Amino acid sequence: MLNRHGLVICFAIITVLLGGCKPGPDDLDIVAYGPEKVLVGKEFNRQPNGSNALWIKARNATPTTVVVLAKTKLNTTVLNNGTFVTALVPPELTKAPGDFVLYLLDSATGKKSREAVFSVLPDEGPGKSL
Repeated sequence: MLNRHGLVICFAIITVLLGGCKPGPDDLDIVAYGPEKVLVGKEFNRQPNGSNALWIKARNATPTTVVVLAKTKLNTTVLNNGTFVTALVPPELTKAPGDFVLYLLDSATGKKSREAVFSVLPDEGPGKSL
């Protein structure tokens, strides 16, 4: 038989197991992003300055939020009251194939979003596109 303290602990564990770790409405979060996959060494979302860029539909991004890709903080712009984020992706991050961790980080508070995967796929010859 559980005492009151044991019951509270059991309830807390069940809450976490049943989804208590999902981002709340006030948490920094990635809702959607793109591109999710690119070809190694190929341009994507080319910007006027020649850089490649990715976009993130976000929740609760702040002016101090940065995009982190493969442990690298990217040059980031936060728009639309924290609901849209863009970041320039240096060419060296897409020179080799692999799956790389992508997340948002509020550099002022240390809050971090859920992680997503950014895939760099091998280029298998002329005409290959995603």
